[in-house]
Amino acid sequence: MPNVTITWYRNAGDENYLYGMPGGTIGPNGGSRTVSVPYGASYGLSASGSGPGSVAIRGSGTTLGLDDRQGAGADNDFNDMLVYVSAGYFSGARYYAPSPVYGCTDSNASNYNSNATIDDGSCVYPIPIPTLNANPTSYIRGGSSTLTWSVTNTSYANSITLNGDNVSATNPSGGLVVSPVTTTTYTLQVTYSGGSRTSSQTITVYQPPQITVYADSNPIPLGASTTLRWSTTGDASTLDIQPGIGSANLTSFTTISPTQSTVYVLTASGLGGVTSVEYPLTVWQPPVVDLNGPVSINFGESIDLVLTVQRATQSIELYVNKNIGTSQWELIESLTVQEYDNYVYTFIPPWSDFEQGNGIYEYPDFKLVAVGDGNLSNEDIHSLVIYIDRLPDYIQIPESDDKLKGEEPVITPDAEIVSEQIVINDIDVPVEIKADYPIQVEINNNAVWYDVRQI
Repeated sequence: MPNVTITWYRNAGDENYLYGMPGGTIGPNGGSRTVSVPYGASYGLSASGSGPGSVAIRGSGTTLGLDDRQGAGADNDFNDMLVYVSAGYFSGARYYAPSPVYGCTDSNASNYNSNATIDDGSCVYPIPIPTLNANPTSYIRGGSSTLTWSVTNTSYANSITLNGDNVSATNPSGGLVVSPVTTTTYTLQVTYSGGSRTSSQTITVYQPPQITVYADSNPIPLGASTTLRWSTTGDASTLDIQPGIGSANLTSFTTISPTQSTVYVLTASGLGGVTSVEYPLTVWQPPVVDLNGPVSINFGESIDLVLTVQRATQSIELYVNKNIGTSQWELIESLTVQEYDNYVYTFIPPWSDFEQGNGIYEYPDFKLVAVGDGNLSNEDIHSLVIYIDRLPDYIQIPESDDKLKGEEPVITPDAEIVSEQIVINDIDVPVEIKADYPIQVEINNNAVWYDVRQI
């Protein structure tokens, strides 16, 4: 029910009373009161005064006047008592309570009606609209993005949050720079009396490719194979392996048989960028072995062998084969495992072991054997010949005194009668002295005479 304030004033000396107004009789003096009246109610009014005459009532609008008619003294001005109402109206001698005005009575609503007395549920509240933007919306991990936002009708917003944190209705100067390391969704939420609204932006963070690579065996000896295995994570779409493999699946394996130490380069590329890794594979190589020396020597000389050895890590051995046409190798030296560059090794043959033969005697082959990583070995053989002087020396024995050449028989002279000493110094091997006549010889003045076989 509406509240109505009723105010009255006494304007003449008579005491006048008004009956029927809400809240009871008013008068005779001035006063004021507030009462609640039903919407649309009407009240019949009557009046009386202290004079002998009757009291007339005339009401119009929000004002009602009483006129005390005292005989001929009635002045017809209706101001002996004045009554005012704050709501409703007078018509003649009747008061009509105000009628209801339906509309939105909430001053926060956009259609607020200040005249409405009864809320009819028609209030309209503008909805705050959030807008969130990100620039850029994707990057490779390590980058950043700038968030900007705005909200309309902010006066109707109860709260504004970004991923749960309170923020102002507009973004800060320059925006909010964020650097998530994984793909992240940001949500701007606005709540208001009627509910909530959101605006979201997803920042996609691409992960740089990561490559893992290894071989089942590393190092490997020359001639062997191994399996190269690899896997790729992150945002990669292609993989290239060099040398020799080329385009490959992001995760796979393959058999490789390089002939020398090789660095494999794996390159993955895609939305996450480009990543390259190197994987060195060591291939053990056989030792480098080189054996040189004279191609021939004379009987009794030493043999200078020239050795060059590289990549020997386990053993270095020198052999000799004395027997022509066989493989009866005899170890003559185990050398210190190290690098050799034209190292001279002197070998003196056991000349006393030599046996006589015919023609040129091919003295031993020499073999240098080196063993390196992975038990890889290499060898080199050097052959030479030894010249042995087996040609006969023809010696002219001086004639005996007082004998004729060719005279028969040959008579051994007295011991005192001998030839001059004959020096023979180029014998390489044991020899036999023969003569075309029977003679005796003494060797190295040993006082022993030997019979010489007659040719």
